[in-house]
Amino acid sequence: MKDNYNIKINPPKLSAEQIEKHMNFDALHEQMNQGKSAQKALPKNRFRIIVAISSLAVAASVALILVYSGLFNAEKEIAQLALNTPFEKIDIGFDSYQVDAEKGDTLRHNSGSVVVVPAAAFVDSKGKTVTGKVDIQYREMNQAADKFIAGVPQKAENTVLQSAGTMHIQGFKDGKAVFINPEKALQVELKTTVATALQLGELKSYAFSSKEKDWKDVGSVQTVVISEQAPETEKTENNQMTKSRIFEKFQRKYPLPARPIEPVKGSPANMTVLGFDVNTKEFPEFAQYENVDWMALKSVVDPLPNDGWSNMKVNKIADLKYEIVMIPNEASRKKGRSEVRFEAYPLIPYNQKTMSDYEKAMNEYDKAMVRREEQLSRELASLGTNDTPKEEKTSKKVKFSTQTIVSRFSIKEFGLWSAAKRFDLKTLPTVNARFKDASGKNVDVAEVFVSDAEKQLYFSSSDKSKLNLDSESEYNKVWVLSNGQLYVANPTKRENNQIEFELQPALQPKNESDIRNVLI
Repeated sequence: MKDNYNIKINPPKLSAEQIEKHMNFDALHEQMNQGKSAQKALPKNRFRIIVAISSLAVAASVALILVYSGLFNAEKEIAQLALNTPFEKIDIGFDSYQVDAEKGDTLRHNSGSVVVVPAAAFVDSKGKTVTGKVDIQYREMNQAADKFIAGVPQKAENTVLQSAGTMHIQGFKDGKAVFINPEKALQVELKTTVATALQLGELKSYAFSSKEKDWKDVGSVQTVVISEQAPETEKTENNQMTKSRIFEKFQRKYPLPARPIEPVKGSPANMTVLGFDVNTKEFPEFAQYENVDWMALKSVVDPLPNDGWSNMKVNKIADLKYEIVMIPNEASRKKGRSEVRFEAYPLIPYNQKTMSDYEKAMNEYDKAMVRREEQLSRELASLGTNDTPKEEKTSKKVKFSTQTIVSRFSIKEFGLWSAAKRFDLKTLPTVNARFKDASGKNVDVAEVFVSDAEKQLYFSSSDKSKLNLDSESEYNKVWVLSNGQLYVANPTKRENNQIEFELQPALQPKNESDIRNVLI
């Protein structure tokens, strides 16, 4: 097969001038940690790269899980994290993955999240490098119901967390806990869907400290907004298409223009830079550049031979994320070599010309976005009053818009991790809550649980006289747990800052789905 690509694998060490052309992620992270914005103000609807991460929790019986806290120290004992699961036999299950500790691996969760494990990433309790197969257990708790079920801790230094996604990861070798080598780190891509109202620019990375029983800010993450979903109107008896569904149809008719990729300085220490040509008709986001480099994990690329390849293919996985397929030549195939696939990220050399090209391309992109919005508006207006689906007029409720994001960050210890921002409950109105059963009898409730899906909030309170609650929000859910019984609290009477709730007992839950059906 003809070699259509200029393939550069394991290039010679970069000169100082070459290094200057590329991204400096270490400096960028340092700048983020100091609270400086690493991005320009972007116009509405632009693709966004932001800082992010999340978590929260609650309730009754105790499940002990081994968690390692802090940098590895052979004299430290393994800390135990007590999760307050409300129901003894119901919990969020872990997914298990087998990893060759010496080679490393990429774990792909069914949620779309990814965990990249480098080679020699684990040590035992004495600091010795672990070899052989390691069992990695992973789970996510992204909804309020998930956090309630798993008993994830909520408080963060006298505040609560607005969560954009929470993960729990741990590792074992022959049934014994292993730890992440302090000289290594696992790379995580946490994929979640959150309310658009959540301020992603204020999100940070939080890890739960079992020693201090608190969430700690451990840095920033790079979060990519993959897509945004318009509000959906609930269906009524006539079962016709909603206006939002029609809007989705028009969005397919007028697809989003390709957003140019911005040149940035630097390259991570664990990445190898490689270069090859791409078809700009297939990937128009690169059209304005003469040269595009790529970066991929050293643990994947460096062991590959320098020759014996006939071609390369590029498949787009998500914005700023691609799959590289390396195709061996005929001679290499006869020797047993097969295709190699790995993930890579574009690396646009940073210089005066590329920045000028980028600004011009962004100007055209913004114009294209304006034209697209005008086309969508004309299509919707053409429906007319008489053509507007009846359901739109008779629907009960319109849900808030959401966005799907991927938060990229590294972890150097097992345990609970969250992409989130601190939220001061004092910013919510204070109400005095009273609870009654169906017969009108007062009920003494020890703890109240509150979630607000639009605000990505979940918390509990034992002070019913000063319950922080946005009573005007239609996305609130209030429930209590009393003597093992789950009750949904429905507001029935409001007087100034007093709210009376009627407790509606839920069926005794038998599994996770039963609880979610009640709380979502």
